[in-house]
Amino acid sequence: VSSNMEDTYTFEIVEFSNPDAEILFVDDNMGDRLDVMFGYLASLESYSYEYWSVSDNKGIDKWTPIMGNWNTIIVAGWGVAAMTTRDYTVNDNPYSQWLSWGDRNLVYMDQDYFYAQGEEAGEITFAPGDFAYDIFGIEGGNNDPDDADDSFFGEAGSALGDPWSGDPYVTDPDLAYGGRSWHDQITGSSSTELQFTGDWGDYAITYEDVWKTAYFSFDPSANCYQDSFYYEPWEEWVLYLAPN
Repeated sequence: VSSNMEDTYTFEIVEFSNPDAEILFVDDNMGDRLDVMFGYLASLESYSYEYWSVSDNKGIDKWTPIMGNWNTIIVAGWGVAAMTTRDYTVNDNPYSQWLSWGDRNLVYMDQDYFYAQGEEAGEITFAPGDFAYDIFGIEGGNNDPDDADDSFFGEAGSALGDPWSGDPYVTDPDLAYGGRSWHDQITGSSSTELQFTGDWGDYAITYEDVWKTAYFSFDPSANCYQDSFYYEPWEEWVLYLAPN
């Protein structure tokens, strides 16, 4: 800290404009295409929304999720720092503390979840006590595989994937990721429900405990570059979570 009396220090108080919203959107360095997704969902009248930009607000800490009355958080990012895979303390993690209160819903979309947390490339496994296992029911995965899918088929009858059990959900890696798909395959525990799969593996699961979570290892917002842009099923995803 400088003792120079001529130095000027400034700070900004950040607060939510709608702390009574039912859903909190967390944008973790996703950019314009996520604005399309959130903008559409926010235009619906089914629920009220709040928005938190990790880059604009210099991060997210354990207090951020609990400073509002929402019971649903939707996190979309590219390498989310606060979403660990391994060791964690419930009351020190922004999301596990909030979930531990029960009757909470968390959706996480991030194709670089494993890489951002320093997991080795290739096959990885998780066990009870690991954040990925405890919170999302992820038992294993393939980090940055050589072969990955860009089109994802929903499991017939599943809560989130059913609308695409016929025609797949198609993303556009050429525009979104510079021509390379970084989608990781995942393996859910026996307590999870498979939502989306592809030719090379599985890509989305849901898990219910005292909370309800969903993890997508692909980026649904990358579809915004397609000529056929999917709107209605996103609303179905939110309705499945049943915010209150």
